[in-house]
Amino acid sequence: MLRHSFTSPSSDQLKILSPQQKSRWQGAVPLELVLVGNSSGTLEIAVDDKKELSVSIEARGQEVPWQTLLLGDWTAGWHKLSVRYQTETGYWEEQRSFFFQPAQPSPKLSWEFQAKGDLQAGPAAGSNTLLVTTLNGWVQCLDRQDGSLLWERHLGSPLVGGAAWGDGAFYLGSEAGGFYSFTEAGALRWSLTLDGSILTRPVLADNLVLVGAGTKLVAVEAQTGNIRWQKDLGGLIEAPPLVVGNMVYATSWEGSIAALRLADGRQSWLQKLDMGIYAPGGATPALADGVLLVSTPRRIWGLNPKDGSALWQLEEKLLYAPLGTNIGGLQVAGTLNRELIGINIRGAKLWQMQVPDLFTGPGPVGSGEKAYQVALSGTVYQLWHEAGLKAQPILKVGNGFVLGEPFYDGSQIYFTDLSGKVAAWKLNDGR
Repeated sequence: MLRHSFTSPSSDQLKILSPQQKSRWQGAVPLELVLVGNSSGTLEIAVDDKKELSVSIEARGQEVPWQTLLLGDWTAGWHKLSVRYQTETGYWEEQRSFFFQPAQPSPKLSWEFQAKGDLQAGPAAGSNTLLVTTLNGWVQCLDRQDGSLLWERHLGSPLVGGAAWGDGAFYLGSEAGGFYSFTEAGALRWSLTLDGSILTRPVLADNLVLVGAGTKLVAVEAQTGNIRWQKDLGGLIEAPPLVVGNMVYATSWEGSIAALRLADGRQSWLQKLDMGIYAPGGATPALADGVLLVSTPRRIWGLNPKDGSALWQLEEKLLYAPLGTNIGGLQVAGTLNRELIGINIRGAKLWQMQVPDLFTGPGPVGSGEKAYQVALSGTVYQLWHEAGLKAQPILKVGNGFVLGEPFYDGSQIYFTDLSGKVAAWKLNDGR
């Protein structure tokens, strides 16, 4: 137990015996309050900004102990505990982060690691490793089994978009335009400087690495680092391209999607959409049953991949998480309108669910009958098909602001958050 004292301009004093940082409970958070002197006021206790308890307390010239067990039905993981005591002369407040692990079967924390900087991008998984890239220029490679640090490099420029793995190597770019390839053991294979900031993760296809650098989509030979071709899309590129066979589909802030030949970058068609594409995650194209799906700030588009013609449009604002995950025959994603939605390939929204969380970038991971969608707050929703689509929160990871796409290997899921925390969770069926 950690004793914390508070003072105010008056003679009143409040002491709280509250949980230690990083302590764990099976079902309840112990709290004890001691009022010293003449004091009366209201005590409020909240978890994750949701009020759990409000009670009036009065002390007249003597210490008055008051204690409770705060029983919870929270998801497994990290939560914020807020304690506030309000009197006529002022208030005292305190916050703690606590870890809750239900006694019943649930996701289990395998390991955590604190990176050397903020993490905007999700992790990239090698054969036995996990690579994370920080906003202050660090590349750190971890052992996937226990989260131990294997090697690290400082590249001197923000690493916004994250890394990709393929052909036995990692590939990543910096805001300064540096583009790098490292072996899994940490040796630099090659590096070059591109003309523009690299704000998205690379994509590997047919011995090429495709990456957006400023307004140009650049194809680099994976083994040598030589530039094969580059194409100016007319707007900033912040979403990874989609490669299907010998075609590349790429979006930009100019508000269009282009179809390019993978071999030489020659443009097959260009389709102007609406308002520009400002949502990096949602702007990532997806192909489902012969329909090319693209999200813009006001609608979802279904395009013909052969010529870019519009097959249908669906009004759906603030869809920042990309489509492309199929559950029970529907494409699912979360929105900034605090909804989870599911649409079919004909552009009809057949399912929606109101939730308390915002979704700002990562799409669901997994497919088929079960997937997982992470919200900005770090709450993870399990999505599954069972006489229709179902969803429920099962896990709370990090300290909020989960912006990057997690990696899911079929049994464990790996997260990063903006505070620099990396975590691996063993998933069980949360239903």
